[in-house]
Amino acid sequence: MAVIDRIPLQRSVAVVREDSVVVRPSRSRLVGPLMQALLAGGAVGLIVLLLDRMPPLLTASLLVVSLIFGPSAVLGLVYNVAGSTFSIDRRKH
Repeated sequence: MAVIDRIPLQRSVAVVREDSVVVRPSRSRLVGPLMQALLAGGAVGLIVLLLDRMPPLLTASLLVVSLIFGPSAVLGLVYNVAGSTFSIDRRKH
């Protein structure tokens, strides 16, 4: 099933195939989740490397940052890579 056409829409792209049309998020929307993943990874890296030298308040702050941004970054990445807004099939079985 080859892709016939890619139609850019506002913040998404429509992929037209012979028997379906799928509207997905555009690849440019990966920037936000990637930045969140880098921020969460940096916070975890600082905690691991400097745990014995950091004040407890800074450690707790970095832990909160990693707990908030880590899961939301993973969800955003999965949705932008594998998710679709909607799908229209020519035949429904």
